[in-house]
Amino acid sequence: MIARLIAPQLSASLGQTVVVENRPGATGTLGAATVVRAPADGYTLLMGVTSTIAVSPSLIAKLPYDSLRDLVAVGQIVTFPSVLVVHPSVPARNLNELIEYARARPSSVNYASGGLGTSDHLGGELLKSLAKINILHVPYKGGGPAVMAALAGGGQMTFATLPTVTQHIPSGRLRPLGVTGVQRSASLPEVPTMIESGLPDFEVVTWLGLLAPAGTPREVIVRLNTAVNTVMGSAEIRALVAAQAGDVVTGTPEQFGALIRKDSDRWAKVIREAGIKAE
Repeated sequence: MIARLIAPQLSASLGQTVVVENRPGATGTLGAATVVRAPADGYTLLMGVTSTIAVSPSLIAKLPYDSLRDLVAVGQIVTFPSVLVVHPSVPARNLNELIEYARARPSSVNYASGGLGTSDHLGGELLKSLAKINILHVPYKGGGPAVMAALAGGGQMTFATLPTVTQHIPSGRLRPLGVTGVQRSASLPEVPTMIESGLPDFEVVTWLGLLAPAGTPREVIVRLNTAVNTVMGSAEIRALVAAQAGDVVTGTPEQFGALIRKDSDRWAKVIREAGIKAE
């Protein structure tokens, strides 16, 4: 969606036709592998996402690429925070009450996720680790089914992307307890962040950014980065991203590369400590 959103303006900025090609499968790793094998000339890029670039290397035993070795950062473009929501049957009105509720019922409180290694799964594992609670992971086949489970009460809580749940909050079908970014969301300004609520190390955002095959010339990376930053700085693109509850983030290739390394290490630690086995 984001790739198709920016492609026309990126075409205009570069003076080159930008074609968006979907390569679904294996949580995005098939598309990433395609880019890794492409010529390192700047004409084949990857719209990378947190799960594919920073999480999959710790979850997939025979991944056909090494994110840190085989890809080079061009630039980060967007982040999407999530929100922790609970079913109305859960009496907690804030994060501290939820933690106390879970501590009083070890192994009896569950959280729904869109599957192994997804941001909602890792959000739950990070909550377990930081809050020292024992909650059960119930995976579903995608974020949509996980939200449906939370609406039905089969999943007592979930970490959901904002666009998938904001319509259910005013009606009371889901109760928001915390936003997972470092700042409050304009979509839910009254909901505190998990950090504000007492977990200073809790940050779970899905980021997107462009990457190129390793070995792509530095001057090509710089030109692509400049074009992407120009596109993402336009008022039109910022408004379209905000409508999807996202935040535009621009910067240098080095800044994006540092984020990738940081998140790769962070999620590897969470996965290891949670005992999640690589597939």
